[in-house]
Parts: sequence; structure tokens; C-alpha cells
Amino acid sequence: MFQTIRGLWPWRDCPKLQVGLYVLVIACSFLFFQQRDLYHTVGSCFAMLDGHFLDFYDVNRAKFVRDEYLPIMYAFFALWNIPVKLLGLVDDPAKLPFAVLAWSKLLLVLCFFGTAAAVGRSARTISNGNPAREKQAALYFATAPIALFVVAVLGQYDIIGLLFAMWGFALYLEGRLTAFAWCFAVAACFKYFPLAVFFPLVLLVEKNVFRLAKLTLIALSLVLGQIVLWSLDPFFRETFFLQPLQKMHEAGHVALTPLLLGVYVVGCLYAYCKRFKSAAAFQRFAVFLPIFSYGVFFLTVTWHPQWIIVVMPFFALACLLVDASAMLLLDWIGMLAFVWIGVNFWNNNCDIYMMQKAFLQPFCTTIPLQNNDIMPSKFLMLFRYVFHCYLFSPFLVLVLQRLWKKKPFFFRTCVPYTLHYVPLLLFFLLPSFFCAFSPIPLAARISPQAVIATLDPGIWLDTDSMTISRELIPGEAVSQSFVAERDRLAAVGVKLTNFKRSVTSQLHFSLHDASGVELASETVRGQSITNNSYFAFQFPPIVGSKGNLYSFKITSPDATLGNAFAVFVSTGNIYPAGKCSVNGRPEPKTMLFRLYYGR
Repeated sequence: MFQTIRGLWPWRDCPKLQVGLYVLVIACSFLFFQQRDLYHTVGSCFAMLDGHFLDFYDVNRAKFVRDEYLPIMYAFFALWNIPVKLLGLVDDPAKLPFAVLAWSKLLLVLCFFGTAAAVGRSARTISNGNPAREKQAALYFATAPIALFVVAVLGQYDIIGLLFAMWGFALYLEGRLTAFAWCFAVAACFKYFPLAVFFPLVLLVEKNVFRLAKLTLIALSLVLGQIVLWSLDPFFRETFFLQPLQKMHEAGHVALTPLLLGVYVVGCLYAYCKRFKSAAAFQRFAVFLPIFSYGVFFLTVTWHPQWIIVVMPFFALACLLVDASAMLLLDWIGMLAFVWIGVNFWNNNCDIYMMQKAFLQPFCTTIPLQNNDIMPSKFLMLFRYVFHCYLFSPFLVLVLQRLWKKKPFFFRTCVPYTLHYVPLLLFFLLPSFFCAFSPIPLAARISPQAVIATLDPGIWLDTDSMTISRELIPGEAVSQSFVAERDRLAAVGVKLTNFKRSVTSQLHFSLHDASGVELASETVRGQSITNNSYFAFQFPPIVGSKGNLYSFKITSPDATLGNAFAVFVSTGNIYPAGKCSVNGRPEPKTMLFRLYYGR
């Protein structure tokens, strides 16, 4: 393994500038961006370091509401954070300093390069021990822009399960099926994705029903063992099925789900019936089978960007079997579509919001632009189609190779491996820095919301314990009172959702004083409001606002069901200084809002 890791990057063969750029891209991604999920999972693991094992979910309920993964996920992070615990660097696990989080993120980076080593070992088998081809596949994964985004930018832990799954796949190609099943048993404990490829892979190589049952039992054993051990904890039972049930619910909204599931089952049956005349033919099929399985899976659910990394190692191995230059070129297109989808569909989650959770947090309290201001949502559907085609791109390249004897232009276009990661820099890192530090006059020409960066931020109400109001159709109104903590109140930001759809109705905001007199109002078009974000309603600064009670109301005069917004509210009252009302009736909730003041 370590020999493969040392050989991942052809240092002597690469210009120092390209090597330096690669290191710089990883360092900037690692330090300046962090998605919020890792804070929750790493913070939760400290309960195990305090000796809470069988009551782990119960103990964490007060601080973290729910922990959705099996215990092994938290145990993995707990072991890594033993030095942090011994040094006493964490006072409150719910408020981790970024330095502690970066320590856990380093673990993910190590898993990333360990996975690249596993890809290299699989490539060694496929290429009959050719060291150049082994390095090629490992390098492809190590520089894959989507893989780097998931690990270095998002700081997501799907890479842990993928590490075990890819070492299992390497053993699978070597014919060591029992070891392969045990590796997938460990991988499935972190997330269930490996099971989507385990079943077709084992059906491809094993035809005996009893041995199939044995390997399947091994693959499920560690998951089932944890379920049995923690089954007495009611909070574990409550959360264990939460994510699978949620994804099944989302899949139920996809019209083609029954058909796609049928395609997956047919693929498994075909794998069971398939026979091979050579080891090379078997290896080729074994590489393409997971790409098919994951591609079908991602078509049936609302996938999260972090999940896509699970297919990247098989793309790396596919570059040994099809034209590598075409694969590298298509990765640029795939990365552009991937980022476009992420910053629109998961805005305030997988975009510039992550800069507010990392090293540059003190400089990013208020930012002029969002990524989707320069990557508009009107092209979202186009890029969704492009990306779903990209998930099957190795099949496309394979077909085109067989159809055209002479390479088409894009096959002849050479994108070197040493620049494979550049789309991460061009399509995400540089645009994010532009959004964060763009001059206000320039930003204001792109988005009217950019003016908010010229104001001083005040109270910011946000919480993980939140829900949404009913759709704001005519007759529905949500209001919230508050006390201005300083002078020159100039804007109120309200967290809104359009349910991930294009809403064309208008939204009306009105601000009132303590006696109910309207002080300001604004009506905005639905297309200008970003999903799951704080939209700031602006008005002339109110002189003498400090200490005064105000309230604001949100309505939508022309909305209809399915074409309306809703506001985010906390599940309990988190702001005692004000009250939330729905249609004039007080509710024990708080609307999630932000205040801004003129300078």
C-alpha cells in the first residue's frame, strides 16, 4: 500500500509549477471551505470518548438532536480524536474550533490517498502488473476534480467507506472473495452505497447458491451486529432508518423509479448468467458493472454531491479500458455540471457558505455574492441532464471507440493528468473567492443583494432544529416581532424555501412599528429568491431604531399551491424577545431571520 502511495504522483516527470499548483489547490480547498456535516459528526464522537457507548444516541440527543449513522462511524472519528481529548482542546463538542475539525479532515485526506492506492492495486491486476498503468489509474483518482471537491472542499466522510470498498474490489479482482466480502462488510457500516455494487459483483463471479448466501451474510454481518447491539436504545431505532426511509420517500417522487429498479434487477440477473472466455473480459465487465449500478442508483434518488465520489474510482479504472484522453476531457464537462447543480440545488450548503465555516470565517461574515449569482439556476435543468449523461460517460466513450475507427476531435484532445484537477480551481475555487471578495459596485451590478455587504450584520437566528411553514398562498401570512439591537436598521433577511422548484409568484414584505404602523414594504419576484437562503428585504435606514420593537410580515398575493414559498421556523421559541405569529395567531416558534444596520 505505502509503495503505491509513494508512486501516486510522478514527481520527477512533472513541471514543478504543476506540482505546486496541485498542492495549492488541495491546501486552499482544505483550509478555506468546510461543509457543516463534519462539525456534527465529529462533535458527536466525543460522547464515545467520554465512555458512552450503548447509550451513545441517547446522550447526544440533547446537543445534536439525532445521529443518523451506525456506531462504527463515530468510533472511527473517536479513535482519531483521542489526542484531541487528551490535550483538552474541546470544551463544548457542539462548538468545535476549526483547528480540531481540520485534524479530522486530515483523516479524510489520508483515506483519500489510501483509496488511490487501492485503485492502483486494482489497476495492477487489470494491466498484468504494468507499473505505468497502475500509476495512471491511481493518479487519475488522486487528481479527479469531483473526488477532490468531496474530500478537500466538503470534508465529507463517504471516502471512509470507499477506502474499504476499493480495497475489497482489489481483492475481488485477485479472486479472494471472502476477504472481498469482509471489506465490503466494513464499508457498508459507514454508508450503504457499497451494497449497491456488492450484489451484482458477487453474482458475476459466484454461481453457487450456498456460497452466494455465505458471502452475502458476511457482507451484512457487521451492519446487522450493530443493529442488534444498539436495538435497545429507542433513539437509535428512531434514527437508524431515518436516512434510508427518507431516500426511499424521495425515490418515490421519481416517475421512472420502478423502471430503473427493474433495470438494476435485470443487470444483476445478467451478471449472474454471464460467462467469460478470458480474465481480461471478466475484469472489463467487473469495472463497468459498478458504474452501471451507481448510475442507475443516482437516477432514482435526489443525490447529494458528496455521494458522487463512490463512482470515481471506477472511472479511474475505466480509463485503462477506454480512451483516457476522452475520459479526462469529459471530466471537465462533468465537473462544470456538478458544480452548477451543487451551488443551485444545495445553495447555502455546498457553495460559498462553506467559507463561513472554515479558516477564513472572520473575513466572510457577510459576502456580496452567492455562487448561483454567477451560475444562474435557469440553466439547472440543462446541467442536470448533462451530469446524468456524464455518469454513464465511460459507456459512451466505449461505444464511440467501436463506432469510429478514426478518433474524433475530442478523442485527440489531450488533457494531461497533471492538469486533471484544474476544473476544481476554475469552476469552484476561483468563482467562490470572486463572490466572497468582489468589489461592491461590481457585485451590485450582478445582484441587488450584494448591497447587504455594505451593511453591518446584527442578530442572526439559525438552528438545526427547524421546520417550514405552510406554503404562502393568499390567506396565509407569517410574522415575527423583534427588538433592534442598534441604530439605523436597514434590512431584514428571512430564510425562505421554494421547495427546489422554480417559483414565479411574488413575495411581499412589510415592516411595522410597535403600534402596527407600516414603515416599509417591498415586493420581489420569485425568480430572484434563492432556495434555502436568507433573502434580505431592504429599506431606508431607520434612525433611532435601537431598543425599539418592530415586526415584519411575509405574504404572497398571487401564489398558488405548488408555486409558492415557505419560511423556515424553529421547532421551539429560540428568541424570547419576539413572537412568531401565523395568520395572526401566536405560535411557540421563531422565524429564522437576520438583521442588518446602516453604517
